Amino acid sequence: MKNLFLILLLSSGAVFAQTTTTSATNTSSTELSGFSLQRLREKFKISYFSETLGPSIKKWDDNEIEDDGSKKREPMTMYHSFNVRYLLTQNFNLFMSPRVSTVIGDRNDIRSNADPHVVMMDDWQFGIFYTFYKTPTFQYNNRLTHRAPFSTKSRNENIESQIEWQHDFTWMPRPEWRIILWNNYRYYAMENDATEERHRINFTTLINYQINDKFNAQMMHEWDMQHRNTNDSSNPKHRDFWYLKRYKNYFSWGVGYSPIPSLTVIPFIRMLDERNIRNETMMVGLWVLGRVI
Repeated sequence: MKNLFLILLLSSGAVFAQTTTTSATNTSSTELSGFSLQRLREKFKISYFSETLGPSIKKWDDNEIEDDGSKKREPMTMYHSFNVRYLLTQNFNLFMSPRVSTVIGDRNDIRSNADPHVVMMDDWQFGIFYTFYKTPTFQYNNRLTHRAPFSTKSRNENIESQIEWQHDFTWMPRPEWRIILWNNYRYYAMENDATEERHRINFTTLINYQINDKFNAQMMHEWDMQHRNTNDSSNPKHRDFWYLKRYKNYFSWGVGYSPIPSLTVIPFIRMLDERNIRNETMMVGLWVLGRVI
């Protein structure tokens, strides 16, 4: 899996180089700039997503919160990702997602082994994206990726790779309604000296209603089950590999505003404790979605 990053980059570079080399022989220097930009728009799809998780409604401070209302040791952070798809065919794409995090909260109480920088490298994804079925009202995609352990957190946890297989369904029963269902299976490939095994499965439902050309309303539910256990079968705490327990289960509501068609900002409220609605476990957050190309 370590070599997948290099293979994807070389493959993408070879295809792009072949395309530009061939076109250069048939295109004059005065046409090259415009033609290259056109080819770039045809071949690449680049979008941006950012999520900021903040404090509880009850107490505004500089840290994220746990689902029991207690304060995390992680300060408020903006998580940034660029989703890059290079179209090899109409349905088959190479996929890459560079990611970084920006700390905007107080770092005085973070763990000693955490990344000390304000801008932190996050894990990047590399893989393939395939559209199996697409109509004006329905679409089904698959994505298979390797998540490279570029972050300090992953290196501290002896993670060698995170292999993810994701299915997503998009249904538009009416032009103003968009319903997205996706599930993601993630397997953590650990280094040889790691003492634990880990995998998880996630189910997410997102419902979006377009109020007008500027405003939309959005609701999301996420249910996450995880297996994180010692790999020593003689340990009394060891569980079967397929044993899973609840990791996350929360609801989010937000109202979005699009100042321009390629940018949407969605402040939201997230209910972390699905068993009990209370201010201590209601967290404020922000999504930013944008289209670059």
